[in-house]
Amino acid sequence: MGATCKEKAFSSVYRLGWDVPRCENALAATYKCFPKVMLFDGIGVKLQSLEGSILRRVILRGVDKGIVCLPIHDAIARKVSDAQWVKQAMKEEWEVEVGGVASARLTIKTLKSKQ
Repeated sequence: MGATCKEKAFSSVYRLGWDVPRCENALAATYKCFPKVMLFDGIGVKLQSLEGSILRRVILRGVDKGIVCLPIHDAIARKVSDAQWVKQAMKEEWEVEVGGVASARLTIKTLKSKQ
């Protein structure tokens, strides 16, 4: 995602056993799903910024509700009892941020406490 050109993007997956035809197919599939996406122009940084904006807004909404939300990369740590609220807030903020261009797939994972 952070590659500045197609060749650099492809070379990053050659070590995983991908060849040029497989890379071309992946690129074509990406453009088929997202025809307006501008790859190779810093999209990785833009997507990280988008992710950060969404998390920031969910955290601030949590503050207003008295819900503690701790950002962890592209997730939020929270109390088990707040899981559904956080999931709904994330979904709503994602939709606001991308304007219906894409949708988020959200899952709730809960760690079992050690006793």
